[in-house]
Amino acid sequence: EEGIDRPHIFSLAPAGEAGGQQITIQTQDWEAGSPVTPWRIAMHPFSSGLGPDRIRSVVTFSGELENRPTKVYAKSNGDGSNHSYFAPPMKINDLSTGIDPTHSYFNTVKALRYGGGDDETPPMGRYGGTTYMGVVSSVPQFFRAIRNFNGRAYFAGGQYLYSLNQNYTFTQVKNFGAGKSITDIEVFNSELVIAMGQEVKLWTMNTSETFTQASDATYADALGTEGEKLWRSLGNLISNCLTSPRTLTSWVPTAAAGQYEVGDSTYNVNELFNALGTIVAIKDDGIYLPDHEAKYHNQTPQLKVYPDPDNGIGSWVGWGNLFVPSVAGTLQVDLGLSIPVGPELSLRPDFRFRVRAGVEWSGAQYMICTDEAESANTFICKMTRGDSEFGNPYIYHEWLRLPSTDRGYFILVYTDPTSPTMVAGLGSVLHYWLMGRGTGIDIDDSLTQLGTSWEVESGKMIPASDLGVAFDLVGAKIIAKQIEDATISIAYDVDEQGTYTDMLDTQEGGGVAPISNKDRFVTTRYAKPNSSGNILEIKVSGTLPLNTPGTDRTEVNEVWLFGTAHPEQVDIITLGVYADRGARVRGMAQGRTAGDTHQLFRRLHKAKTIVKMKIPDYEEDRVVRVQVVDVQSSNIQVTKEGNKEVLAAVVKVVLRRMDFAEGYIS
Repeated sequence: EEGIDRPHIFSLAPAGEAGGQQITIQTQDWEAGSPVTPWRIAMHPFSSGLGPDRIRSVVTFSGELENRPTKVYAKSNGDGSNHSYFAPPMKINDLSTGIDPTHSYFNTVKALRYGGGDDETPPMGRYGGTTYMGVVSSVPQFFRAIRNFNGRAYFAGGQYLYSLNQNYTFTQVKNFGAGKSITDIEVFNSELVIAMGQEVKLWTMNTSETFTQASDATYADALGTEGEKLWRSLGNLISNCLTSPRTLTSWVPTAAAGQYEVGDSTYNVNELFNALGTIVAIKDDGIYLPDHEAKYHNQTPQLKVYPDPDNGIGSWVGWGNLFVPSVAGTLQVDLGLSIPVGPELSLRPDFRFRVRAGVEWSGAQYMICTDEAESANTFICKMTRGDSEFGNPYIYHEWLRLPSTDRGYFILVYTDPTSPTMVAGLGSVLHYWLMGRGTGIDIDDSLTQLGTSWEVESGKMIPASDLGVAFDLVGAKIIAKQIEDATISIAYDVDEQGTYTDMLDTQEGGGVAPISNKDRFVTTRYAKPNSSGNILEIKVSGTLPLNTPGTDRTEVNEVWLFGTAHPEQVDIITLGVYADRGARVRGMAQGRTAGDTHQLFRRLHKAKTIVKMKIPDYEEDRVVRVQVVDVQSSNIQVTKEGNKEVLAAVVKVVLRRMDFAEGYIS
């Protein structure tokens, strides 16, 4: 209303000849039936990704402690990386491998891709309890290396080489025979070079899938390419060649005495990686980069303190950086730089993070994350750049929840099919899902398919200013879009009961929870009466028909929660406002008549407006929020000129302090 939403300055009337001002303060307990403060808070947007909760206390410029809204969420199965909406996840497809996981694929501990050391008794595998001469407990465990080559994705491990074609058919390409075990594969000079450790000579495969084994004594534990060179490792020594990797004299230096030494001989080189413009050597105790004299130095001294066979396995290059999974988190590594940057920094609740591998695609990093406590499902984390809520330069999204708590082992993008395909190994199966053609928002492509269910959880929220203030939840308003036969539901949990209660379409109970509105809509769902507490958590979930294309996606744009709150005690403040036209404020006549002043406060009273007010000598002159509860007019005698006393108008205003009204609604 005109005249209300602007500053007004008043002078308090004198209390009498003794001096002072007309102000009284009375504190009383809040009682049922007393006014409450409406609140309205947002669950959206979701663009800042995973976080521990939506509670963020900050100190304002005036020195007050306030809870500011955040843009994070605690858990999800869907895509929150789009700034204006939350969308369902991709459809997960199972990839039939035809592999018998009960078969023994390994014959020696050293050849076992995820095996333990020779000093272990009995020798234990790194994952899944796989043991020397034992069986592989799940299919993904035996994949030593994966490469895109000649229109196919090749998977190597144990004595087998497999391929995946554009029709998503998984085929055994070669069985190298009992006693053989692939340790690495690499594409070099239009061939696939296959390493089998220090006891089996190198193999190569051409584009026709014809295999040739070296006749010279050429061996390798790990392989990697950098520029025009193919690198190999034997123990902690590395060398390279420009051509003919099966020929011993092609390797420089040929003699072991002259080869490049990577650290000491305590740990072998596990992987060779092309990153940061050089060949990177990965060992149990760190990530090694060469200096200008080709001497290798450990860039991750923290890993030397806790060496582990998993350190560096699954490393990848993204945004020009080298990202390294390790037992202590995901590191960003460069010359002289090693800093934690992984999704464990998001502090997502109820998840003991372990990043197993990653891949870059279309401007984002995708990581396969396992819960070491095995209570939460393994998921694909989408990491983007951005202005995070918590000072980290990266934002993490729980982008796609995989079907089980089994450990993930690898992730790759296979680009030869019509739609780029992301493939991940999890437990006993391989999974894949389609990404968008080209680059941009993947679900803007009609060939992408969405999963049949999705959800996002807010984490803990505070509707009022702090946890000490109780609230009453009334309901939620949602602005969204969906197709026919899709549904959306909103549920809530008050004070961490551990279970969500559905909101219904009626306040009296007996209504329905699913929202089946079609196209763009705005609708409201209500909580049960007396849903009161101090902490609020919200879950929005939904369903979709099978094989829904990305262009028919559900979009959740906004979710608003609303209700009421009140303090335990309130101050009743009575002011005598000097309403004479000649009253001076800061040396200037205020210019309002008594009628003007009375009418202004009556309008504030009638509108039940929350007013910000600064009252002298009250709360150290801080700005407080009040509501006008009564207005009366009276007169007082004041001295105007010399000993001449005249009547002056005073407007008596009774205010109720309304704390916690920061996010009020009318």
